[in-house]
Amino acid sequence: MIPADPEPQPEAEGANEEKAVEMPENQPTEDAVLAKIGKESINLSYINKDISEMQAWKQDKYKGKEGKIKYLNELVEEKLMTLSAYDQKLQDDPEISRQVKEYKDQLMLKDLVKQEVDDKIKIEDADLQKYYDEHKEDYVDPEKIAVTEVTLKDEEKAKEILDQIKNGGDFTEIAKELDAKGESFGPGMGKEGKTNPFSKKIVFKRKGIHRHCIWS
Repeated sequence: MIPADPEPQPEAEGANEEKAVEMPENQPTEDAVLAKIGKESINLSYINKDISEMQAWKQDKYKGKEGKIKYLNELVEEKLMTLSAYDQKLQDDPEISRQVKEYKDQLMLKDLVKQEVDDKIKIEDADLQKYYDEHKEDYVDPEKIAVTEVTLKDEEKAKEILDQIKNGGDFTEIAKELDAKGESFGPGMGKEGKTNPFSKKIVFKRKGIHRHCIWS
């Protein structure tokens, strides 16, 4: 996107010469003219407004007096280049004209939507609450619990593994070892990947961390 082109302005003699701009030694007033390009004047209020509308990270580049001088110089350079573009009649370029028209159309469309939709439709907090209450199930997920289990065929082996875990054994490492030996066939093996129903009943009834052995 490019901004709509300003009206061409007569250029003062030597206006296209790039010069460093210096801020007055004393703090200038908001309406004090800091630079003049053609017929356009730039004052402190103009600078402050531009900087205030920038994103926070960019505002940091132009903090304090030195930062404002830096921005003023950049702004003057940009406007001098724009005047130079008018000198070369670039505003008459068909592609630039097309882009300018598109930009103007988008601005008008945005303003129309604001007038006809945003400014006319007012949603009250009570309406939002009513809608939420009527569609609460769409916003609340059912309770879910992640379960990791080791399933063994031998009851004695299962109790032995459980004792190891209760005594501080690393559950994950024990599970890996059993799996490597082919002694574990869970979770979900032979049950279409589903967790053992017994496990589900325990974890949903009791909160916290649970250690239990399952044999089949």
